[in-house]
Amino acid sequence: MKSIIIIIFVFVAGLKISYSQTNYYVKTTGNDSNTGLSPSLAWQTIQKAANEMQAGDTVFIMSGTYEEIVIPSNSGTRNSYITYTSYQEDTVIIDGTHFASTYLKYSDRGIFDIKDKYYINVIGLQVQNSAAGGIMCRYGSSNINIKYNRIYNCNATGIGTGYSRDSDTPLATNIVAQGNILDSCSLTDRESLSFRSIDTFEIFDNTVRNTPKEAIDAKSGCSNGIIHHNFVSNAEAVGIYLDAGIPDSLYLSQNNIQVYQNLVINSKNSIVVSSEAGCLGENIQIFNNVIYDNNTNGQNGILIANFGESGPLQNILIINNTIYSKGHRGIYINNQNVNNIYIRNNICSQNSICQIDVNSSLIDSVYLDHNLIDGYTEDFGNSFVVGNPGFQNSSTSDFQLDISSLAIDNGSANDAPSIDYSGLPRPSGSGFDIGAFEYIFPNSSDNKINEGEIICFPNPTTGIINIIAEKISKIEVYNSLGQKINEINNPENSNIINLTGENGIYLIISTINDKKIANKVVLR
Repeated sequence: MKSIIIIIFVFVAGLKISYSQTNYYVKTTGNDSNTGLSPSLAWQTIQKAANEMQAGDTVFIMSGTYEEIVIPSNSGTRNSYITYTSYQEDTVIIDGTHFASTYLKYSDRGIFDIKDKYYINVIGLQVQNSAAGGIMCRYGSSNINIKYNRIYNCNATGIGTGYSRDSDTPLATNIVAQGNILDSCSLTDRESLSFRSIDTFEIFDNTVRNTPKEAIDAKSGCSNGIIHHNFVSNAEAVGIYLDAGIPDSLYLSQNNIQVYQNLVINSKNSIVVSSEAGCLGENIQIFNNVIYDNNTNGQNGILIANFGESGPLQNILIINNTIYSKGHRGIYINNQNVNNIYIRNNICSQNSICQIDVNSSLIDSVYLDHNLIDGYTEDFGNSFVVGNPGFQNSSTSDFQLDISSLAIDNGSANDAPSIDYSGLPRPSGSGFDIGAFEYIFPNSSDNKINEGEIICFPNPTTGIINIIAEKISKIEVYNSLGQKINEINNPENSNIINLTGENGIYLIISTINDKKIANKVVLR
């Protein structure tokens, strides 16, 4: 394990993917006997489009509520996806209220139900009121992009992929969930955003909140994936969960997963790695995450768990995370069947029971060094720092470092990520800092903000964002659905923006000398 390689994917505001050979239209006042080739000749149901579209086609769905189940009949191809998307910025609602006792009586099914299909985009829809799932990909469906959708009030999974696979069905591959908002899903069963048995996946820029179950789950052999820049709040079980799951003839382990730059708040257990049914989990990296609670219900920050059969877990790196005010432990290693667990450069502050707790029998398999401890702890490790971490303002959830912080320059360069939670470079001073944030020395000649560079802080924020850069000509603010909500022309070099709206992920695009620089911030 030499170094972390971070893959950065550019968030494109207002993204509408279209590989169209033919554009079709659907509206509530249309007619399925029409051609569907223009708004005036639109079809009435989305299912009509799902039956007719071929590779490369796009359907633009116009504003309104559609009470139907959508089941795509055809697949796209590698260079010609089939795309389902909202028309312009219309609000398109697909409502499953009337299908509770019929199609949605099984939890694996969805209101938008992709079964054994490939190369499909689902973009910008609102799916709600399901007795089962919201947007589901089943029977090995692969090469699916699920982007900028809102999923509300589902008894089971809001977005689920890899479900209903049997031993004769290959693993699903190449699944992306980006920029979705999931609220009040998995109310009685499953997990809100659930990937199962996927080889090559990405889960990013999603807001997942208010679930009695797990918020984001990659399980049962999910491998070669990244989970990053998500905002998770109020998960009553787990915020982000990696469960190696059940051994399978098609995979030997759950492996090669990175979890980074996520914000997880007010969730019972924030980030958990386990093997409930005995499959091997290995080569997992958890870094640059910010975790905290505003109540006493939260238990552990990062947990290597002994759930179920407590299967084997190995080669796990937990580095440069900030964990504050959890109700139990900051970092807890509780699985007896582990090997090569590295805990390094983390801030564990004011967690109620303990900052770092490693089961004593595992000490030869777990390595601790360069962590900052603020409060009682069971384990220190080597080269630790003890004391107040010196946050900018923990009462407003600003966990960036103050200039006097004990975390500055006291971390280890070994395996340290090259950027911090905000995307700023490490190291800034004479050494790597401890925690998710690297302190940027504003008055240092070696670290001043140069032309073409930008800093946005605090992040996360309760509303106020400071933007510092040279020669900004324009600032644009987009919400998580890609809609522009603010634009400022010719701002000062130091500018303040007051974000308003629902909690979630926002994109700030600053134009400097005709170059656009994007920064993601979380409003909470």
